[in-house]
Amino acid sequence: LSPSARATTSTGAIVNMYSTDAKQCDILLQILPIFLLAPLQICVCLYLLSREIGVAVWAGVGFMIGLVPVQGLVFGLFFTQIKKALALTDTRVKLINELLSGIRIIKYYAWERPIESQVEVQRNKEIGVLRRIAYGIGIGFSILMGAAPVMQPVVVFAVYTGPMGRHLTASTAFYSIALFGLLRGPLMFLPFGLMNYLQTLAASTRIGDFLSKDEVE
Repeated sequence: LSPSARATTSTGAIVNMYSTDAKQCDILLQILPIFLLAPLQICVCLYLLSREIGVAVWAGVGFMIGLVPVQGLVFGLFFTQIKKALALTDTRVKLINELLSGIRIIKYYAWERPIESQVEVQRNKEIGVLRRIAYGIGIGFSILMGAAPVMQPVVVFAVYTGPMGRHLTASTAFYSIALFGLLRGPLMFLPFGLMNYLQTLAASTRIGDFLSKDEVE
């Protein structure tokens, strides 16, 4: 890197890129085939459901579409917190590297307590952001990945027996429940895949910015 590029790039950021960001890109490549096949599986199941229960299936589709704004809000907040966590991790790793490189001077002047307090303050900031991310995953994704697939057949059967006035037979109910069971997997996986995509997007942006910096001729 050129001197100007080295001045704007810390050692902590470089360490974080090859230890965390590169691994995140590898995780996305592993789950990418399943993530791409999930919409196809959803479309096939919805087609089979439409043949069995008719237009009532569109109540389930409307229910899924109604969750899109909620998903956008959750993913937007999640992406913002991920960027904050990466920035705080860079700062903490940089501080630790500076501490280790100057450990002799720190021990000579007995600066252990002040340095320790600086590391604790930085780490507490990072833990606070990671805690908010964990709460967001626990609350937001439990609703999107857990409650939504369970509520969808309830909405569909309510429309099928209510406004449509159709009689729900055992064969129709069990066949539809089986298809809804097949839908549950991709519906639960899509938010997880989008979460990993957002993490990889932030990681690849950081790596791209680093690789595009000026180099020594």
